[in-house]
Amino acid sequence: MTYDETLTIMAVLKAAYPRYYADMKRKDAEGVVSLWAEMFKDEPAELVALAVKSLIATDTKGFPPHIGAVKEHIVKL
Repeated sequence: MTYDETLTIMAVLKAAYPRYYADMKRKDAEGVVSLWAEMFKDEPAELVALAVKSLIATDTKGFPPHIGAVKEHIVKL
């Protein structure tokens, strides 16, 4: 997954969890995107997006999925 593809996925997370990201500063957001891009660099963006959306669809706690949860879900898919 590329940096630009990561931005797209992070936009999905921001739309699904607007309160969680409301107070995030630009520098912090750039750090989050860079970390996700690095952690998922070997994964197809479509697969990461599918895992993220699936986790959003089944979320009952109100928090965005973390990297480990997405990686675990990718394995299940």
